[in-house]
Amino acid sequence: ERSEDTDVAMDTTTDAIEVCGAGDSTSLDRVAETIATARGQVDVHRLYRLPDSRIYVCHASSARRGVAITRTEAVVLTEQQVGGLFDMLKKFFPGDDSLLFVLDEGGNLVIAPMWEGRVGDSEENKHGDLEPGNSP
Repeated sequence: ERSEDTDVAMDTTTDAIEVCGAGDSTSLDRVAETIATARGQVDVHRLYRLPDSRIYVCHASSARRGVAITRTEAVVLTEQQVGGLFDMLKKFFPGDDSLLFVLDEGGNLVIAPMWEGRVGDSEENKHGDLEPGNSP
């Protein structure tokens, strides 16, 4: 699916840097080595993959404020929705109190539920799933 304000296709394989771009490297240099997660993380137990549902809060200099992605749609978030992020999380991930987040190497915040799927048949997401890079 394509968002209304860009020609970037957004689906379950689109990561935050593709949607939001990367922030100013000068400002990111101060935090990147400490807390940012690089693309292309490797897990010896399984291949990382992007969760079906996730929210991207774009870096400060991005033209876009954020995007919420599910299996069926991609919704470009407004300044007001990003400003009310905690309310947005409750709306977008109803019933999910356990969330994962990473700050990617582009300065974008990536948020997803820890568990996805039906009760009894759910799969645990890991931090590496939020930034899988080229993993299939």
